[in-house]
Amino acid sequence: MMRIVACSIEPCIHNAGIFNFLNIAERLGYEAIFLGTSLSLDELLLKIEEYKPDLVGISFRLTPEVARSIFSRLKEKIGSKNISSRFILGATPSVAKVAEEFGIFDAIFTGGESPVEVVAYLKGEGVIRRISYPQNLLERIEVNRPYPILRHHFGLPNLEDTIKGVKEIAEAKVLDVISIAPDQNTQESFFRPEEMKEELTGAGGVPI
Repeated sequence: MMRIVACSIEPCIHNAGIFNFLNIAERLGYEAIFLGTSLSLDELLLKIEEYKPDLVGISFRLTPEVARSIFSRLKEKIGSKNISSRFILGATPSVAKVAEEFGIFDAIFTGGESPVEVVAYLKGEGVIRRISYPQNLLERIEVNRPYPILRHHFGLPNLEDTIKGVKEIAEAKVLDVISIAPDQNTQESFFRPEEMKEELTGAGGVPI
């Protein structure tokens, strides 16, 4: 069984993201251990020696300037202890940018990721930005497990705005399936376009 330990690093006390991450890991079969809030680096290293985890999750959501000093010392300590665990970080975007300078984190999460992206990482499918999303329902359900897939009906009064809206929703990564909501003309007379009433174009959905 894969083991993950996680904590926030002194002086940070934020832990909501840690609990959410560990909950996802547990549902995927990990042994998930919360080490505590605001641990010093020496305390963290002792816990790593005790539990010998596959993954070490760290949360730090304070200022980038303080983070730079902490990450510098962490890199030095990891090297001196010859630690083989992979490290991941939960942070603000500004702290994440600093963290990237040190090359010690296998993945960095800033809170904008969907649960599916986190699941993909924990399943060993690579860093979130390299996810390939299946294009059929059964495969999408399997990729999302243990989360359900989400569908929404969408259609605006003209086709151009509908296409633009679908693109925005897709890029936001908030849904798995978008079903098109056609207007009343389309629903009633798609195969008999001569019956369509011009004054009803766009009523209740997108004209097709």
